[in-house]
Amino acid sequence: GWNQVVGEEVSHYAVDYARQRLQLEVLEGDLCELNLPEEQFDVITSWAVIDQLQDPLDTLKEMHSLLKKGGLLALRVSSLDFHLFFHRLSNLLKKGGIRRFPLPTHGCFHIYAFSSASITLALQKAGYVNIKVRNSTIEGGESALNLPQRAIRGLAFGLAQGIFYLTVGKMIIAPSLLVFAQKPGSV
Repeated sequence: GWNQVVGEEVSHYAVDYARQRLQLEVLEGDLCELNLPEEQFDVITSWAVIDQLQDPLDTLKEMHSLLKKGGLLALRVSSLDFHLFFHRLSNLLKKGGIRRFPLPTHGCFHIYAFSSASITLALQKAGYVNIKVRNSTIEGGESALNLPQRAIRGLAFGLAQGIFYLTVGKMIIAPSLLVFAQKPGSV
């Protein structure tokens, strides 16, 4: 039901593909350098982008300026707590003589990872209110997964959600965080 949807991408090849093949409206360049008019969007989404940027706070502020009053920001970012846990567990197991570990031990492959507290603080500094942080489902590579792997992903997310609800939202342990925030003002 949205009247207009616009994308933004820094890769010329991705922009060209989106425009030519998918017939999408996509702006090319860094969001902070596009000089877009303020308060033109109702919603801005950013999946696995903020944690790849040199200056996430600057981009969060730019997104804030682009949102209309009462507008919604939706983010998916890498979870610091999840990746630190597996990194520490891997190191502990290696010290115990276990060299092969079947869980993610490569650490976070993004420039930044956020805890619930750090993403909340960044959003507050950028001017957002009504900040909500939740577990995000494990996404990516589904077509290459077999049934047991899909089941493990489902169980892992179910466990993360169970812990989230049992701790009344205090513990968020999924690999990624789903974050919602609002620009102050009426819609």
